[in-house]
Amino acid sequence: MREHPDDAQRRVSHETIYRSLFIQARGVLKKELLAHLRAKRSIRQSRFVMLAKVSNKDKHSVMTALIKQSHKLPHELYRSLTWDRGTEMSGHRRFTLATDIDVYLCDPQSPWQRGTNENTNHLLRQYFPKGIDLSVYSQAKLSAVARQLNERPRKTLGYETPAERFQACVASIR
Repeated sequence: MREHPDDAQRRVSHETIYRSLFIQARGVLKKELLAHLRAKRSIRQSRFVMLAKVSNKDKHSVMTALIKQSHKLPHELYRSLTWDRGTEMSGHRRFTLATDIDVYLCDPQSPWQRGTNENTNHLLRQYFPKGIDLSVYSQAKLSAVARQLNERPRKTLGYETPAERFQACVASIR
């Protein structure tokens, strides 16, 4: 930008650089390039959805459900969780201690800091309209909805499905 301030064709954003480093078909970084990055993540966010039934919206119930769900994933695929500042997340330290997953809290009224979550919430409204009583749904029903969302191609993934991306990530760590 400093060298060519008036020539947009000669500028590159950090996201363009990262995208060029990641293998497009799999979203996995070539191992030999990892050492040169400030953030040492070899796998980018997969948009994989997991839904957990909670008995209550209190922090203990939410944390217990999140801990249980997180143990279903390979540790290498689940490094952080970004959440809003709801009271149910006040137990995030317990979650981090139990899972070794860092929790990042968004700034107040800043939904752009968790765009994937906001988009997923929008997709979930097709199955569960706002204001509906979710307690009537079983974990099996929630898992079926998550499976449907994970089998839906996403533009942001180059029209791959989150399930395909997830499987590629799992395969790359084994």
